[in-house]
Amino acid sequence: MTNKPSFESVIEKIYQYIDETKMVPGACFPPERDLAKQWGISRNMLREAIIILEDRGILVSRQGQGRFLRSLPTSVPGSTEHLVSGDLTRYSLIELYEVRQALEMKAVALAAQKATEKQMEELTDLYREVCANLFRLGTTRCSQEEKLHLKYLELADNQYLTKVLSHQLENLDLMFEKLQHLIYLHRIEDYVRDHGNIIRAIANHDPEEAQREMCRHIQTTIDILKSGE
Repeated sequence: MTNKPSFESVIEKIYQYIDETKMVPGACFPPERDLAKQWGISRNMLREAIIILEDRGILVSRQGQGRFLRSLPTSVPGSTEHLVSGDLTRYSLIELYEVRQALEMKAVALAAQKATEKQMEELTDLYREVCANLFRLGTTRCSQEEKLHLKYLELADNQYLTKVLSHQLENLDLMFEKLQHLIYLHRIEDYVRDHGNIIRAIANHDPEEAQREMCRHIQTTIDILKSGE
């Protein structure tokens, strides 16, 4: 088992601090120098962790005012049985998935327009391999889960789209570690059905249908996150 990068250990300390001090969403975050001194770490290491949490939408910088925990909108329920850091992560994931939904809909539409017969054969073979591995592992949150999404990006053949979505996918795995209880609400059978429908639409060169199926697929995760269960 490999050790987590040191900045991830600092990120965990930040989450722990948020929960133990009972910070509320929207609260002002302590200055870097205070936390660095309290934890006996360099400000550079702490700053790197903070920048990552800003990138994930957990912390927000306001010029001349400092850093703050993100706010939670009243439209999405909080969950009193979970920690504050979990709710912050959950809503940031909702926003991330809403953006991902729009981008991946575009990706499969482009794939439906551009995919060759040979590429479709490769995609079909990958689909069968991934489905078999998911049933063997018993979960959709594993290294297999994103393989089809990355393949759609490859078929879309748009470098900017690939760059943006690849960055999102890297954040997703790390953020979901805070929400392990939600991972198993995804049914493998639904994943297999959804991707079968997406691939069928791409094979038929039907970009509108591919978009509808991808929208429905990602909406399932958004709905689970919004439920706060």
